[in-house]
Amino acid sequence: LAAAGRIEIKAFRLADLFPYYESLLNLQVDDGLLDLDARVTLAGIGPPPDVRVTDIKAAVRSLKLTFPGEQTPQWRLAGVQVNGGTVDLARQRISLGEVVATDGFGHITRKSDGTFNFARLFKTTAQTGKAASAPGDDAGWVAEAELVRFGRFRVVYEDFALPAPFKVVAAPIEGTYRSFSNARGA
Repeated sequence: LAAAGRIEIKAFRLADLFPYYESLLNLQVDDGLLDLDARVTLAGIGPPPDVRVTDIKAAVRSLKLTFPGEQTPQWRLAGVQVNGGTVDLARQRISLGEVVATDGFGHITRKSDGTFNFARLFKTTAQTGKAASAPGDDAGWVAEAELVRFGRFRVVYEDFALPAPFKVVAAPIEGTYRSFSNARGA
């Protein structure tokens, strides 16, 4: 079985995709609407199914992300644009070109043991991103982006690893991050 075509989606509720991103993100999408224009190719039914989404152009509006079991959103973003990229379901890999996020608010915390809460945004295993990753080996999802830009961000930073807790609000924050990946050793 093989098929190929274009898909166009407007105002799709991201929370409805939870079964598909549950193994990648350690976050709940409480709010957010997706507009997507991409090419979809089905090369086999697997298992796992050999489905690729390519030539991605996407926009997300009103994104709100929360750690499971917590009430306060970890991140809120007014808009995210994705230009270029591929999602390979069989190999559990998301490779994006440029990601641009604007008008965001985030909460970064360093716990008393020295770990940061943002270090647990993505679920990983000891095998995540290993080159020998074959379809269906369950090594975990790899998410990567060539370029991540963000602008007009406000971040609350709290540090509980110091002798006395410290809190600061930083705004506005602008920046660029190149070669992002959650793969081990990246």
